[in-house]
Amino acid sequence: DTEAGGRVTLLLPWLEKARDRAAVYGDADIFSRREEQAEYIRSWLRDTADMPDAAEKLDIRWYVGWQERLENSVYGMGDITGLIPEDEVDVVVLEEPEHLNWYRAPGEPWTSKFKHVVGIVHTNYFVYALEQPGAIIRAPAIKLLCSWMCRSHCHRIIKLSGTLGTFAPEKELVQNVHGVRNGFLVEGKSLAARLRSGADGRGIFSADAPPKIYFI
Repeated sequence: DTEAGGRVTLLLPWLEKARDRAAVYGDADIFSRREEQAEYIRSWLRDTADMPDAAEKLDIRWYVGWQERLENSVYGMGDITGLIPEDEVDVVVLEEPEHLNWYRAPGEPWTSKFKHVVGIVHTNYFVYALEQPGAIIRAPAIKLLCSWMCRSHCHRIIKLSGTLGTFAPEKELVQNVHGVRNGFLVEGKSLAARLRSGADGRGIFSADAPPKIYFI
């Protein structure tokens, strides 16, 4: 429950295939059951983020996900909105609304299901597409698709940076609502120190480098 009343539910992808979990989280942090991953999240909130109330009260639920190896991305399977009880449909925050809806299964639209839908846009997929084969066709197509997904599925769009392009001018604003955790700064300083000491950057940034997930 929040101070204003109500509750907060975190809806996350559960990777059904063990090989997907190993590829995303690494062999050391693979989870065999959803309950194990939920407990890991609660422990992190309590011990690392110093958020004991959230660790105790946050409602964690799951939808089935899979990893698309070529794009190195996680996508949902099935109708996600259908998993949400009718008595809990108030406000929803979609992290990367364009990504969540590229392969969306048929079902009730987010904007019909919820009273208010906020989309948080993180990534400039247009720039990614410019670096891929067939960029002359792929990049404009992905830009149009991202705009379409954000406009269709959100009442309000919040971009973490003004460099992310335009999706729906009448709906969007720029606001760094996430802030920056100190852990990111510590990791950046540690990485910089390793590179300055002569560490091979290929072992850190290459495709076969050990996986390190910071957000999903």
